[in-house]
Formats: sequence, structure tokens, C-alpha cells
Amino acid sequence: MKETVHASSLFYALNISHSSFLHIFVKIIHLNSMNSKRNIVITGGAGFIGSHVVRLFVNKYPEYNIINLDKLTYAGNLENLKDIENKPNYRFVKMDICDFDSFYQLMQDEKIDGIIHLAAESHVDRSIKDPFTFAK
Repeated sequence: MKETVHASSLFYALNISHSSFLHIFVKIIHLNSMNSKRNIVITGGAGFIGSHVVRLFVNKYPEYNIINLDKLTYAGNLENLKDIENKPNYRFVKMDICDFDSFYQLMQDEKIDGIIHLAAESHVDRSIKDPFTFAK
């Protein structure tokens, strides 16, 4: 069974903190895996919040393969992840999550077990100037 986690929705719906949510998410994955290596995609992993989540997972769970998927728009910056870029359980993939075929192929090729979805267009000024970018 594949898990898709939309973090911001769950934080508000469950009224929990980011760290509590991550702890719950990891426990669910760990209970489902029991002795198997997990392959996790974190979308928006080069952004401010995403880079912290990526770093946490890469360092705290070396038995998991962490794939950081980011389009690298105005909000993404790989400099945020220089300290983990050479870790054996980390890989960066530049990709637009709206490219269904490429994303689906990645899911199949990497045998993805879970997704933490943090990619977002969230800059208010940009949404006023170009609202259709946010409605894709």
C-alpha cells in the first residue's frame, strides 16, 4: 500500500505540531516496513520547511532512502542542503510534480513507499500578480 501524506492538511485537521506529525509519520512507515529499506519522496525539499524535513529524515533515519523532489523555483535553494548532499541515503531529483508521467515513472523506478508533500506555491504577492499559476 502506498501512502500519500499532505502535511499541511493533516497539521490543521489533527491539530498537531510539525514535529509530532513527523514522529507519527515515521512510526507508521516503520511499523509497515519492519526490516525493509524504505524509499520516501519529499516534495518541495529545497524550500525552507522542506529542507529541514529532508535533513531530519536523512540524518535520523539512515536506513531510509530519501528522494528530495523539487522544481527549484524562486523558493527552492539547494544551498540549504549542502551538508547532506553526499549522504548515501539522499538523492535530489529536479522535477515538477505536475508532470504526472515523470512523477509516476519515478514512483515505479524507485519503488516509493511514502510521500511527504511539502511543495507549494505560497508567495502571496505572486498569487495576486499571476493567480493562474496557483490554479494548475
